[in-house]
Amino acid sequence: MASTLTPRDIPRLRLLSHGLLPAPEGFPRPAFHAAEDVVGWMTAVQGQDWYSVPWSIGARWTGGATTAAQASGASAAAVRQAFADGRIVRSWPMRGTLHTLLPQDLPLFHALTSERLLKSMASRHRNLSIVPDDWEKARTVVRATLRGGGRATRAELFTALEEAGQGTKAQRGAHLLLVLSITGTLVQGPADGKEHLFVLQDEWITSPRELSVDDALDDLLERYVRSHGPATIRDFAWWTGLPLGPCREAQLRLGDRVREYEGGWLLDEETAAWLDARDGEPLPGARSFHLLAGFDEYILGYTDRSPVLAREHFDLIVPGGNGMFKRTMMSGGVTDGTWSTDSRGAVVLEPFDADGARPHRSSAARVAAYQRFMGTQRV
Repeated sequence: MASTLTPRDIPRLRLLSHGLLPAPEGFPRPAFHAAEDVVGWMTAVQGQDWYSVPWSIGARWTGGATTAAQASGASAAAVRQAFADGRIVRSWPMRGTLHTLLPQDLPLFHALTSERLLKSMASRHRNLSIVPDDWEKARTVVRATLRGGGRATRAELFTALEEAGQGTKAQRGAHLLLVLSITGTLVQGPADGKEHLFVLQDEWITSPRELSVDDALDDLLERYVRSHGPATIRDFAWWTGLPLGPCREAQLRLGDRVREYEGGWLLDEETAAWLDARDGEPLPGARSFHLLAGFDEYILGYTDRSPVLAREHFDLIVPGGNGMFKRTMMSGGVTDGTWSTDSRGAVVLEPFDADGARPHRSSAARVAAYQRFMGTQRV
């Protein structure tokens, strides 16, 4: 039974846990046949940039496919349809950051994070002259606006709030909608062109999962380790925005369901058993190449990104520390450049080392997979 993971092990295991590589024999990850399969496996997928959301899902749906049939239905249109059908939703489950997740999972996050998020915004709300009575007045307005299956853009809800005497300027309206979202009134469901529409959560999410606070935290930690591992308990605490203490308590409650390696790295018990059975055999993914979306979970899902992103390259991913994460390309699970698309939809690779070796066949295949998924492939 190995007790250590090498620096090479971390990114290659993460490629597998994220579903970016086909699962080798015995690896404990289900096949992805639909957008909700990816989202459910990941538990929550970064979603603050709507344009990045489809490929954040698609990179895993296509990259993790072991057969052509599994990838055959993968497309940006299929992701949008999953939102329209209510099979996935978008909201602020943690850290005040938009994520995509399964509708039934959203209440679990709310139970754990809402109170803490509201407290963290108290100062800003004072500056915006928002008090709890305003939340309830806004809640009444949006319920009246959306009741019975209604859908509305942010601008339309702002208009309704303004007409009811609730100002929306200077981010006041955005914070009112945020409060209503993290307290279980609103959720973003279908998309209308470039914008998600708000719907009432209790009408859109009809079968929420109901767990105690401890059970919800245990559930999320186990799923996070399974889909993001190797990761540390500090990574999980950062990811959820929760204090480290309760997260450590959850790890203790899980016991052997997660294994801790030297350096605090965690793997779920099934992945750890699979790794033991390989008995030192090299992990797959050494020559793999991936194009990841901006704000991808592979980069943003951890407080310490150094295992897959060299510190000297961080400013190249987030220029000027402006909070806008560029699209990244990965070789062997490690970030070695960024990429973009030109006005014709062609993919432009931008390696950190312009003279560095490039796995040409792999990069061409991933570019083609991206263009097929987005519907921009030229014949």
